[in-house]
Amino acid sequence: MTTSGRISVVYAGLLLLNLAAQSNGQEIFEPTGEKYEMTARTVRVESTPEGRVTTFTGNVTIRHGTVVITAESGRALEGRDMAILEWSVRIVDGGTEITANTGEYYRNEKKAHLHGDVDIQDGKQSVQADDVVYYRSDRVAQGTGSVSFKDMVNNITVEGGEGEYDFSAGHGKMSLSPVLTAPGEKQILMTGQTMEVFRKEGRALVSTDVTVYQGEWTARCDSLVYLSQEEVADLIGNPTITERENMGGAERLRLKFDDRKLTEAILSPNGYAVYRVEDGEMNIVFGDEIVIRFEEGKAKRIGVRGSARGTYYMEPRGD
Repeated sequence: MTTSGRISVVYAGLLLLNLAAQSNGQEIFEPTGEKYEMTARTVRVESTPEGRVTTFTGNVTIRHGTVVITAESGRALEGRDMAILEWSVRIVDGGTEITANTGEYYRNEKKAHLHGDVDIQDGKQSVQADDVVYYRSDRVAQGTGSVSFKDMVNNITVEGGEGEYDFSAGHGKMSLSPVLTAPGEKQILMTGQTMEVFRKEGRALVSTDVTVYQGEWTARCDSLVYLSQEEVADLIGNPTITERENMGGAERLRLKFDDRKLTEAILSPNGYAVYRVEDGEMNIVFGDEIVIRFEEGKAKRIGVRGSARGTYYMEPRGD
């Protein structure tokens, strides 16, 4: 059975078809008070072994409460309270807009499962992934395959293989080889086993096997807190920093940046630093606090404060 014009399909226990062309869809309200309506330019109903299936073609639109979902074509499966959407899927949920190649919408669960080039825009926060499950009630997106969180306010991007973002809380968590990128005059790269970002606070947490890169220096630790507005990173759990043949460590390490370019590393307490001087000679210093100042990514000056001591190793020289 096929008809054209404005067609409404509304779920209320059984699948109901309003075959008369009309300017407004049939309105059936759920116990929650939300209306569910599905319309299209052309509708075809057919019986299958799995139950009755309704195929929608052209200007497919689902309205469920405040959310609006559109696509070029779709199918409604009567027995599963589910709509399958194909070609240019778009969801508008308040200030959140989602696009994808294909997807499914589950009415009872208020859940959308989206596939292929999924892009979610919510103000100055975006999420991209190959595959996303979006929960309307919680405004939470769970992504897999080339997942990316981009925070345009704090100018940081987190990428990984699997992640979850809560748009209401402004909180994201990424796993499977996550990488945080913070561009500026220089670019900061951070890696670890898991990452969390808090957009409202401009804060990122990186945990387990943490590494921070920029130019010729590298810092490592067990966990890290990065504050994008203050431009500082605090590293704890056996933190070290190396720059070519120079290195330092302490119980804690604070990195200070200017437009994302490292300017200072503060090692305390129980800091130490090993650095090469002229002619390959080496100096090892210890102190309550060691401050290493950087210029263009290279260690230029080292200051020691409190209980300072050191050992200088000279290269053997001939007579």
